[in-house]
Amino acid sequence: MRRFIAALFVAFAGFAAPASANPWDLRTEYSADVVVTSGGQTFNSRVARTPRAVRTETQQRNNQVVTAILRLDRNLAWVLIPNTRNAAEVNLASFPVIPGLLRNPNATATAEGTETMDGMTVTRWRVAGGEPGARFVGKIWATAEGVVLKIEGEAETQQQRQPFTLVARNVRVTRQNPGLFELPDGVQALQIPPQLVQALLQGQIR
Repeated sequence: MRRFIAALFVAFAGFAAPASANPWDLRTEYSADVVVTSGGQTFNSRVARTPRAVRTETQQRNNQVVTAILRLDRNLAWVLIPNTRNAAEVNLASFPVIPGLLRNPNATATAEGTETMDGMTVTRWRVAGGEPGARFVGKIWATAEGVVLKIEGEAETQQQRQPFTLVARNVRVTRQNPGLFELPDGVQALQIPPQLVQALLQGQIR
């Protein structure tokens, strides 16, 4: 289950920009190598994104790769369980932290200027605020199409504050294969209660 939580964390991190109408509303499709650091842990992932879905393939300490798929249009998240034909499924509509991170209307953003990062022109935004349990203070670097190349600041989730960084490299803005965002043939989805995920995130279950 710890692998399940780590994979979900990386997938959610890619959507940590606040508000549904903001400079980071994704208006394209792309893939990238992403490094997320938070809570003393570093996650290396290969990410594919569209405005409605995200797929992450995250390297674990045992060299296994855990794949997570989020379907925002279906309010579902799946994590493929290694060495099985099963996937853990979470209903995001019942998981209150995630809507707060994805559609937080109470954060403010101020443009601080433009930069060139990894060969792409990005705007640097100063971000602060948000709903309780889904707050962020820091900076986000994003292209005009909503591709986030970097996040740096302090995040508060589950009443815990901790430094948070995300860096994207090898970004390729191109149409993604729709099959990346579906469960593979023959894989069975096993529903995981959101309460169990909450307990794992809060450290109540180890």
